[in-house]
Amino acid sequence: MPKQARRSLGEQVAEEIIEAVVAGDQAVGELLPPEWELAEQFGVSRLTVREAIGILRQKSVVRVQRGRGTLVLPFDEWSPLDPALFAAQASRGGWADRLRAVLETRRFVESGAAELAAQRRGDADLAAMETSLAAMREAGGDVDGFVEADMAFHDAVMTAAGNPVMAALFGPVRELLYRGRWATSRDPRARRSACAEHAAILEAIRRGEAPDAYRLMREHLRRTEHTLAEQAWEDDAPARDGAAAEQTPVGAAGDAA
Repeated sequence: MPKQARRSLGEQVAEEIIEAVVAGDQAVGELLPPEWELAEQFGVSRLTVREAIGILRQKSVVRVQRGRGTLVLPFDEWSPLDPALFAAQASRGGWADRLRAVLETRRFVESGAAELAAQRRGDADLAAMETSLAAMREAGGDVDGFVEADMAFHDAVMTAAGNPVMAALFGPVRELLYRGRWATSRDPRARRSACAEHAAILEAIRRGEAPDAYRLMREHLRRTEHTLAEQAWEDDAPARDGAAAEQTPVGAAGDAA
């Protein structure tokens, strides 16, 4: 994964406030403490606190109400494509549901990107896809290496489409996509299937068959969503089993025996 750029003090304070809200230490729908109190709490200047509040406003985490203070907004009003907010809210549980929403959007966008790529691709684009596919095949049991190559393949398709707006849509949620692709790539069978599907997409793009490229990409991403749903169900099994055990009446196990 790419290294994160060094964050300013204001960004760090904003992140800590987000974590406090997610953890329940700062209630949604209530006002943040005043500037001077936040400055003392975090050991920073009031100017830094103002910077942090400005960052939170841009992310739709808070709203400044004149004469009242800074209100913490409900989670569903937070910026849906901000990677830091995605990560913070994922810690509350339900990250698979959030990722599924991203993947649904990705399916529609990337299917169109594959269609455009078949019409606009150049030799350099095809070479980039071939290199990525080769890296996927050579990754073996290296899941991280496989996922990096997988995402590079999709990046190459986006580049070949020649539409920078499409590519920019997924920049903010790249970390979440990586996490989801890693979860769906743990099984060697899933990795083999992905290689075959990517090869078919590449050939359709190489031949300039736009409808086939669209269809194959759409089917590939739909299968990815299905695999994610299955993985999320398996990962949640201990929680489901525990909940079922708690609901079993005392003596029921003996009666059943």
